Amino acid sequence: MSLHRTLALMRKECLHIIRDSRTLFLVTLSPAFLLFTLTYVLTFDVQQVSYAVLDQDRSELSRQYVAGLVSEENVSLAGYVSSYDEIDGWFLRRQAHAVVIIPPGFQADWERRRTATLQVVLDGTDPVIAGDALARAQARIQGLIAQKGALPSSGATPTTLPVDVRLRIWYNPGERSLFSLVPGLLGVVLVMPTLSCAVALAREKETGTLEQLLSTPMGRAEFWFGKLIPYVLSGLLSCFLAIMVATVWFKVPFRGNGLAFALLTLDFLVATTGLSLLTASFVSSQQAAMIGNFLVFFLPSFFLSGLYQPVPKEISPSTLASYSLPTTYFVTIARGVFLKGVGLAELGPEALALAVLGGASLGLGIGLFRKKLG
Repeated sequence: MSLHRTLALMRKECLHIIRDSRTLFLVTLSPAFLLFTLTYVLTFDVQQVSYAVLDQDRSELSRQYVAGLVSEENVSLAGYVSSYDEIDGWFLRRQAHAVVIIPPGFQADWERRRTATLQVVLDGTDPVIAGDALARAQARIQGLIAQKGALPSSGATPTTLPVDVRLRIWYNPGERSLFSLVPGLLGVVLVMPTLSCAVALAREKETGTLEQLLSTPMGRAEFWFGKLIPYVLSGLLSCFLAIMVATVWFKVPFRGNGLAFALLTLDFLVATTGLSLLTASFVSSQQAAMIGNFLVFFLPSFFLSGLYQPVPKEISPSTLASYSLPTTYFVTIARGVFLKGVGLAELGPEALALAVLGGASLGLGIGLFRKKLG
């Protein structure tokens, strides 16, 4: 065995890895990227639970209960609700995951050793967070019992709680995870038309047909929109078929406006297709386009978009990655339209974010595109 030939071959392979962006990504960057992504998807801890409070008792005990509840890690107080009728608005605006209602006489019943009543209203669009919110509210009752030394009436067993926690779940009374999962998955499966768009552009580069197209008087914007629009329209058709599967087969309720959802879906498809085309413009093979879009869009969309776990509110690399994905906004849109029946007014921030992503990707794609290869 010749050491010289071995070293020459090693040098050749190193140069190949450095020069080939696809190989460089697969060999050096993809393990770190997959570790970052899979760690978040396989971590099932709820990142943040937000409570609103309707305190009708306004007693020292009710204030102690609320203070203890929101003092826990990853728990925040969204604010105080002035009436029961306002609860729906807090959920529609996604300001709270649960509302704790403390009725009048809460402290008086506790002190007289009568069973006090506490109601917890949950937003059932995400059963994971709802379950965690209920568990924390009940655990805080146990904490008060330990702190106050409260006991039930003499006729009750020592394990009986002196507080009757009454539960009400909105939008998903049966706590069916399917009702939350299926609308959220729409944002993931609708990424597939964008993958096809990227692969089609890369295929034209490989076969040489793109050079013939670029030799025509077609402008950059004309070329970009000509590539994008057919796949956006195909995505709208795919969305309609997917809605039929969700509502007819899986029996997921669709409570929103169909036209409004179509407009929001169009916004989403323009953003995803524009980003996919932008990514594909930097690679020269179908395989690289497929792998790149799968790792940049499909995999993170499945794991970092809030499909399984809510996106953390604090600033972190994972949060920034989540909010750079169009799917993150569409998961919120789909769940809101399907389960809550919200419209464009309530989903304005998500629609605006998708429009910004779509406009930026199209602007960069058109600006960076050159009518020559090489």
